[in-house]
Amino acid sequence: MAPAVLFAFADHRDHKVQLGFQAGRSHRHIAVPSRLASGINPFWKAQVTGMLEVKTSPISGGEFRRGVFATQDIKKGELIHVAPVIPYPNEDHEHIEKTILDDYVYNYGANHTAILLGFGSLFNHSYTPNATYDINFDTHSFDFFAYTDIKAGDEVFINYNGEEDNMDPLWFMEEDDEGEADEDSEADGKEAE
Repeated sequence: MAPAVLFAFADHRDHKVQLGFQAGRSHRHIAVPSRLASGINPFWKAQVTGMLEVKTSPISGGEFRRGVFATQDIKKGELIHVAPVIPYPNEDHEHIEKTILDDYVYNYGANHTAILLGFGSLFNHSYTPNATYDINFDTHSFDFFAYTDIKAGDEVFINYNGEEDNMDPLWFMEEDDEGEADEDSEADGKEAE
C-alpha cells in the first residue's frame, strides 16, 4: 500500500494555497485564499504518513520503552518523516533541563534548541543507523530519510550525534565513578548537532 502524503504549496498566480491529500492514485485538493492560509508554509511541503508506527522497542532502556518502526519496505534515500519543530533560545534550556523533555530535544542551529513534533523525538539511537535527517530551517522541520533500505517491521534508528558515522559517546552512555554505564538515563532522547 502506498503511503499517504499531505501537501501544501503556493500558487502565486491566483494568490491561493493548494492543500491536498494523496493516497495511492486517489487525491483531493482544495484552493484556499492565501490570506486565509497564512499559517501554511508557502514552500511545497510533504508529510509522509502511514510508513511508520510507534511500538514497544526491545532495545529501549527508557521509561516508555518505545521506538519507531517501518510499516512497509522503504528504499534508501526515501523521505520517511517530516517533523515540525518548536524552537526556543538556548538560554531558555535551563528550564527544560528540569523536565523529562531534556532527553527529547535537538540542537537547532547555533542559538536554539528544538522540540520535534510527530515521531521526531521518538527515534532510538544506533551507531549503525538506517535513517538520517536534515534540518530544514526554511520550513522549521527535521526531514528524516532512509539511510539504508529498511524492511517492514524493522525499527528505524538514527545516530544521536547527528552524523551517521559519528561514534562519540552519548550522554546516557556516560560511565559513573565506578566505571559502569549510567542505566538510569533515558535512551529515547537525543541532542543532535
